[in-house]
Amino acid sequence: MTGRRPSVPRTLVVTNDFPPRVGGVQQYVWNLVANLPSRKVAVLAPNWPGWREHDERMPVPVHRWPSPFLWPTDALFRRVRGL
Repeated sequence: MTGRRPSVPRTLVVTNDFPPRVGGVQQYVWNLVANLPSRKVAVLAPNWPGWREHDERMPVPVHRWPSPFLWPTDALFRRVRGL
């Protein structure tokens, strides 16, 4: 045993359900993200009214897709790979 702590992999949470959109799933995903190591997690979510103000207060990076819904397109896959 080397005595080193195992490293936590980086995680990108890709979701249509994230605040400031209101709902139970959105709150659940926010709580999940807020309890992960902030240096190891980021979020990709769609734009919703109020997202700029919300994201300024987030402890993790939040990347926004320029529409209100994430469709599984080649453009989305390229964005995910680029993050």
